[in-house]
Amino acid sequence: MKGQIFYFNAILAISFFLITCSGLTEPQLDVQPTSFTFTETANSSVLKISNSGGGDLSWEIIDKPDWLAVSKSSGEVTTKTDEVTITADADREEGKYSGTISIESNGGNEEISISLDIGIWSTLENMPTARFGHSSCVLDGKIYVIGGAANTDDLFKTLEIYDPILDTWTPKADMASDRINFALCVLNGKIYAVGGGESFYLDPQITIEEYDPATDTWTHTTDMPRARMGLTATVVNGKIYIIGGADSGERPIAEVDVYDPVTDTWTIKADLPTPRSHLAAAELNGKIYAISGTLGPTSYIGLSQVEEYNPATDTWTNKAKITKPRRYFAACAVNGKIYVFGGTTGSGNDGFSSVEEYDPVTDIWTVKTSLPSKVAGAFAVSFDGKVYVSGGAPAYPPEVVKTMYEYVPGNDFLH
Repeated sequence: MKGQIFYFNAILAISFFLITCSGLTEPQLDVQPTSFTFTETANSSVLKISNSGGGDLSWEIIDKPDWLAVSKSSGEVTTKTDEVTITADADREEGKYSGTISIESNGGNEEISISLDIGIWSTLENMPTARFGHSSCVLDGKIYVIGGAANTDDLFKTLEIYDPILDTWTPKADMASDRINFALCVLNGKIYAVGGGESFYLDPQITIEEYDPATDTWTHTTDMPRARMGLTATVVNGKIYIIGGADSGERPIAEVDVYDPVTDTWTIKADLPTPRSHLAAAELNGKIYAISGTLGPTSYIGLSQVEEYNPATDTWTNKAKITKPRRYFAACAVNGKIYVFGGTTGSGNDGFSSVEEYDPVTDIWTVKTSLPSKVAGAFAVSFDGKVYVSGGAPAYPPEVVKTMYEYVPGNDFLH
């Protein structure tokens, strides 16, 4: 009887041993995700390396593209997960790059496919409100888009703020007045909405509204010396320079008015050599560049004139003419150059997608990569070395759009 019990216990022990042995497994490499796609605006992600088997998994990255950086290249995993931050070099020339990350381990090998798409134009989150003839500016890292119209009759006063880091929009307090074809500038932490029309081509305004982002309120300030629409407003050395525009008869204005917020006074400066409206102005190195535009009733065709204003000497100088004459276009300065976007010639109903770069050092215009779509009446601002082009209309009657494009001049090597 005792022998039988011993025999039975021995069988149980052997069975338990067999069950235990059958549960042992080798390390097994598991990598997620199995592929990555990067762009210049999203060039970092996390690779997760885990062990789906038993024991210790020893792994090592044995090969990767030279345009890729990793936070660690080897490790050991038992039951937890190793996380490796993968970062692609977004400061490369435009183009598509592809390759693999090869991982070798005692639990198998894996190849992770990698692609990098360096584009010049990116489409961001749409504006909440489709608009053209609006204005925009940058303050404290946020992009303010204000006013404009949905068509030639439906004007509005809305303000929406874009966060380029989060790619999100937030509505804020409306202006007191509907405005189209007006100017916008930033001075001493406040935003100034200057002039513009109460209708598309008529009723120019003389008023200026000041926006305080700290209180989200608008205040009426000192009026301009004269009403204007289709004008520009540029800040140099703490003063606002009002240049160009048109009167109630759409006649172009030559007078340059300068506002000093410290003394709350206006001063008249040397006339713009070529009076025009629907032009653009940009400041570089303390000088203002008045670009293209139209003469108004005598001719709505876009002009090629570029004139440089020196506030220190109150003088104007002719500069190289733009390659493609235009009006109702967007422009801004970034990285020591001026860029112009889209517009219309005035000879037809369609906008165009042309982009040009002006170098004030060489006084040369260079054709660059076109916008993703045709657009007139858009607006452009620069932030952190990039350009943001909002809204506009591809054709007339207006087919107004909500688009927000990001342009990376540093990637644009087209000549």
